[in-house]
Amino acid sequence: IYSILETKAHFRDQNSNGTLRRARIRYYMSYGWSPWNVDFMEDCNVNIMNLGLHYKPYGDHMGKETRNPLMEDMFAAITYLSNFTSSQKRRIAVWRSALPQHFDTHDGHFHGWGNLAKDHTCSDIDKKGTNTTRQIYNQVYDEAFSKLCPSSDQKVKDEITQQQACSSSMHVCSVKPAGEVDYQTIHKFWRDNNCTEHIERERLRLINLGSEKEQKNVVVKGTIMRWNVFDIFDVRLWHTRNKDCSHYCYIAPLFETAFERLEILISPLLATF
Repeated sequence: IYSILETKAHFRDQNSNGTLRRARIRYYMSYGWSPWNVDFMEDCNVNIMNLGLHYKPYGDHMGKETRNPLMEDMFAAITYLSNFTSSQKRRIAVWRSALPQHFDTHDGHFHGWGNLAKDHTCSDIDKKGTNTTRQIYNQVYDEAFSKLCPSSDQKVKDEITQQQACSSSMHVCSVKPAGEVDYQTIHKFWRDNNCTEHIERERLRLINLGSEKEQKNVVVKGTIMRWNVFDIFDVRLWHTRNKDCSHYCYIAPLFETAFERLEILISPLLATF
């Protein structure tokens, strides 16, 4: 991966009752699915993840750094996040939607500098009134979740509130963390790199979960929330003025609205901690 950076921020807040609350936020930047990062997240309560813009916007959406299709990296990430929430209490996993790009192309995506005019400027995605895509990467997310986290089972449906089901903001996923698969799960990464201590620790945990004698057959069920904020950032004037088609300056009301959605999404779960 081209870059792995960590940013930490510490917050303190005192409510009207005088209760002091503390929080620490860690931000890891990498240009694709990075299984070697997850050890740093083991003591986190809330894990928010996103992939997309450094994968090609066409074909199999190959990762420019990972060299894997986005769908395969999504399968690996969903497996990790599901295992993350199921392995300990007081854990929440969140998948954030891909934000829009505003290049002057038929879908707003960056298809290479050679496909842009020399005097290129940014434009809104729906400039012609014909493009109804919500960013192609979000469609890949939906497809990956539908394959690994089907909600046809009545028991699964009962776990999702009517409001959450209507907004597609929650998935209950059944995965095999140590399953023998081709895509780069955490467990496959450990095997490929002979991380014996990690493998043994996970083996003991998985075997203790159920009646399966082989860890590769153990199924765990985890919940992943969907933080959908694409629509908030699809603001033409913001991008055309700043000549910034794919990255975002700090516009307080937009970011406050996006994080308000996150608060609404996870507050009921945080209240149970």
